[in-house]
Amino acid sequence: AWATVLEAVELGPDNAVAHTAAADILSSVYQMDDAFDHAHLAVELDDQSAGAWATLGAIAYTLEYWDEAANAYEEAIDLEPDFFAWHLLLARFDLNTVGDTDVALDLIAPARAVQPEHPWIISFDVDIAIERNEWEAAAAGCGKLFVFNQPHTPYPDAFSCMAGVLILQERYADAERFQALAEEYATENRLDISLLRMRLYNEQEECATGRELAEKWLELRPYSVLSKRMIGVSYLCEDDFDNAIDYFGQAFDALPRSVADARLLANAYARDGKASEAIGVLNGIRSFAAMDPLYYQALYEVQIYLGNTKEAVGAAQRWQVLRPDSTDARESLALVQLFDGNMEAAQSAAKDAIDAGSVSSTVYVIYGETLRQQGRNDEAEQ
Repeated sequence: AWATVLEAVELGPDNAVAHTAAADILSSVYQMDDAFDHAHLAVELDDQSAGAWATLGAIAYTLEYWDEAANAYEEAIDLEPDFFAWHLLLARFDLNTVGDTDVALDLIAPARAVQPEHPWIISFDVDIAIERNEWEAAAAGCGKLFVFNQPHTPYPDAFSCMAGVLILQERYADAERFQALAEEYATENRLDISLLRMRLYNEQEECATGRELAEKWLELRPYSVLSKRMIGVSYLCEDDFDNAIDYFGQAFDALPRSVADARLLANAYARDGKASEAIGVLNGIRSFAAMDPLYYQALYEVQIYLGNTKEAVGAAQRWQVLRPDSTDARESLALVQLFDGNMEAAQSAAKDAIDAGSVSSTVYVIYGETLRQQGRNDEAEQ
C-alpha cells in the first residue's frame, strides 16, 4: 500500500484524492511528517473535500496540533453535515482532549440521530461510561456489539471491548475469557487484538511471554512503533530498565511528538534513578503538550518515582483539572498525599474517587490506610 500510494501521487501530483490516501497510509506506517505534508496538500488542492479535512484532523490530533485538528474536523462537518462519521470524529477528539463527557455527548448527537446502533456509536458510549466509571453501562455497551460478530463478518472488537472493560476493573480472570473469544474470531492480520493479551501477561507477571507476542508483531511489521512500545513495556514489567529505555527511545525517536511515548521513556528513566534524563524528556515536549492531561500524568509519575512529592501533588492537581470526570487523577492525588503524610487530604481524595465509582484496589488500600492511621481499624479492615 505504501509503495502503491506513492506511485499514485507521482502519477497524479495534483490529485487531492491521491494525497489524502497517501496521508492516511503514511500515518498508518508512522511516517507522520510526510503524512502531514500530504494531508495539507490535499486540502490545498481541494478545500471542498470533507474526507481530506477529516484526514488532516486525524493526523493533526496525533501530532498534538489540537487547534488545527479541531478546525479540520469542523470543516469536514460544514461540508458534509449529514455524514455521521465526521460528527463522531469531532466528539471523540473532544472527549480525548478536553474530557468533558457532556460536551462530547452533545457533539455526537447528530451522528446518533442517523446511526444510533452503529458499532462506532456504541463504542463511543462505552468510552463515555468508562470515563464516568459507569461499569455496568460500559459492559452493557460491549454486549450490544456481540451481534455484529457474524460468520462472514467477524467482529472480534466486541469481545476485546468487554475484556478491556473488565481489565480496567482488575477482573483479570473474567477478562481472559473474553480475550480468548476475541482471539478466536480475529483474522490473522488483526495483530492489534493481541494488545490486551500482552496486558494480561504483564498483569500476571508473564512479561517475557508478552514480549514474544510483540516481537512476532515487529518481525511481521518492522515499521511498527506500537510493537516496539510493547516490547519496552514488557522489559519495564521485569524492571529491565536498560532494555526498556532502548525500546521506548526507539519509539519516541520515531514519534517525537507522542506524549504517550515520552511518558513511557521518562518513566523508565525515573525508575532507573536517572532524574535529569527523565525530566529532560518531559521538558522537551512541554511546549506543545502543556494542555494534555497525559503530560501531567507523566510528570506526576516521574516525580513520584524520584521522591519529589510536592511536585507530584501539583502535577496530579493539574491532571485532575484537565480530566475532571476521570478518577485516575484523584486516586493518584490520594496516593501522593499519603506518601507525603497528609492523611486528611489523602482520605478526601480517595473517598472522592470511590464515590465517583472507582473500583481500583489501590484507592481502597489508600482509603483503608488513612482510616487505620485514624484508629478506625474496623472500617479500615472493611
